[in-house]
Amino acid sequence: MTKYVLGADGIPQVYDLFAVSEHYGSLGGGHYTACAKNFLDQRWYNFNDSHVSPTSASQAVCNAAYVLFYRRRD
Repeated sequence: MTKYVLGADGIPQVYDLFAVSEHYGSLGGGHYTACAKNFLDQRWYNFNDSHVSPTSASQAVCNAAYVLFYRRRD
């Protein structure tokens, strides 16, 4: 996102992806899952109902990505 966002001072802002909400199914219904980065251990996890499993940032961004969450670096 850096090339699309400038701060008030005109300096590019750097953003890091930290979570992805995913949707599987159609507009009329489906199933939501999420992938998120744990800031304590710096690892990515996939959340699917009551099941949590390790994953990676590259697997988090997929065709099912619905909402991407970013945090601005200071």
